[in-house]
Amino acid sequence: MRTTHTLLVSITLLMAAAPLAAQGGKPMLDLRAGVAVPTFDVADVVKGGFAFGAGLAIPVGERLVLIADFDQGRHKLKGATTSGAHIDVMHFMGKVGLRLGKPGSKVSITPNLGAGMLSFNPGGTGLATAETNSYFAINAGARIGIELSKNFDLLISPQGDIAFIKKADRAGFGGASTAWVWPFTAGLRIKF
Repeated sequence: MRTTHTLLVSITLLMAAAPLAAQGGKPMLDLRAGVAVPTFDVADVVKGGFAFGAGLAIPVGERLVLIADFDQGRHKLKGATTSGAHIDVMHFMGKVGLRLGKPGSKVSITPNLGAGMLSFNPGGTGLATAETNSYFAINAGARIGIELSKNFDLLISPQGDIAFIKKADRAGFGGASTAWVWPFTAGLRIKF
């Protein structure tokens, strides 16, 4: 239920900003794939894995960009005795980006900061009874676009997401109070 609420709030905020898009440029849809890399204590529990993502960005003014992003990574459990045991980590983030460089340049760099939620969903043989847990998270990253045509860019998106784990759930995260997961993805940006 929290996942649905977060997604609806992100979409509503972006729709509210849509009238301002005419001042800053075309709305953009991103489709990405790559890897999600856990670091620090959570890396003792799960391995890096395949990730995919999508995002909606609406320019507001000349440099400011509002972004709603979703990424999902699949991580195998380290030391699991059960075949196929994994955790799907879903990243839901609302972000603000600042476009750097000259307007109209073929290469765009947009550092971003944001907040949202990371949802950890255990899966695989023998883990069906484990419950999904969601935690508040913050984000920092960048979007690097290389123009391919008027309506398409090659997109590179290194991101870092930090979830704040509830005290009662920390044992499942190697005792850590935070879970750091880094989606590194690339793909296509469609400019409408």
